[in-house]
Amino acid sequence: MVKTFRAMAKTALRAVFSPPARLWNYKKADWEMFSTLSNIYTTQVKADDLNVNKAIKSFNQVILKAASETIPRGARKNYRPYWTEELQRLEDEMSTTRQEKKSPGPDKITNEMLKNLGRKANNKLLIIFNNSWTKGHIPQIWREADVVPTHKQGKDRTKVDSYRPISLTSCVGKLLERLINTRLCWYLESKNLLTPTRRIQTTHQRIRTYIGR
Repeated sequence: MVKTFRAMAKTALRAVFSPPARLWNYKKADWEMFSTLSNIYTTQVKADDLNVNKAIKSFNQVILKAASETIPRGARKNYRPYWTEELQRLEDEMSTTRQEKKSPGPDKITNEMLKNLGRKANNKLLIIFNNSWTKGHIPQIWREADVVPTHKQGKDRTKVDSYRPISLTSCVGKLLERLINTRLCWYLESKNLLTPTRRIQTTHQRIRTYIGR
């Protein structure tokens, strides 16, 4: 594991002067058209398919297709090397505050896309969620993660030990986790199955989760 991470960190260091990835430009996105296209494209998704892996793969493909047609992509203008003071300040802010715009996992579906789905697309996703729950099957893509090296604040960027691995998992899978967590909390509280101490801890956790969104 250590050797694997060291190799990954060295690769990241070699690529540090490479141009940044072509990220989604949400400020220029046409969310109304995205919502419309997500409704249209998801009509071909067989959400009630017995194979949950196949259903979520089909859903992800059409959502990314809608995104590619309505959300522009491109690198920042006047790109400079990674460790400029401006980008260092930005990274420090992101590491000390909870960001709503979290990076996506291997499926590349972002929270912004999920929040702007059309009603029909939302219904398709709900069917997939329900099938996953009733069948007790978690799609493989939700079990996978993109592991990326993240710089430790104040450490020498040219050294491998100055980076820690971060696992980026599916935003879709995490959405289902939050839904299940909310329902379980409601059930346990409504049935009086929690001790007073545990009930307080659960309530505080839900409040922290709400504030962090």
